[in-house]
Amino acid sequence: METKTSVLRKISEGHKIIVPATSGQRTLAQAKAVFTGHLDPDFKKWGTDIKGEPKPETPADVYEQIENATFAEMFTSLSSDLGQLLWEQKQIIVFVENHKNWLHPEGYGSFLGFKVKDEVFVAHVRLFSGGALIANVHRFGIDYVWFASLRRRVIVPQLAA
Repeated sequence: METKTSVLRKISEGHKIIVPATSGQRTLAQAKAVFTGHLDPDFKKWGTDIKGEPKPETPADVYEQIENATFAEMFTSLSSDLGQLLWEQKQIIVFVENHKNWLHPEGYGSFLGFKVKDEVFVAHVRLFSGGALIANVHRFGIDYVWFASLRRRVIVPQLAA
């Protein structure tokens, strides 16, 4: 059964996407070997290069953007509890390494939220046809409206039923 929110449509229904347990000891700013196309220097400049906590194996859901929306509109359309929708940075790295097939296939981007101290960020991960991975970082609270025509993806920990 397809889950539809006001701005996102679930595309991973019926698929088991698992992020293995992680140590939390690796940050996105340190993942240059994974993001060979480009790794945004703002990961360091904005203070996100802080190790996280270990996390257990975590199932993931993948959504596709179907309406123009800001990050806040996208994520809160899934849950009012933003904390449930965020990853540790090491989980994002492992997701990208293990589940590239769930990233947007045309390089338009996939969004994965994470928190450092009291600030929420969004990793904007893009996979290009040659296999190059690019990671940029955005502040969650920006008012930029992302256009739905590119069908960007939002990847979150699976919410409890």
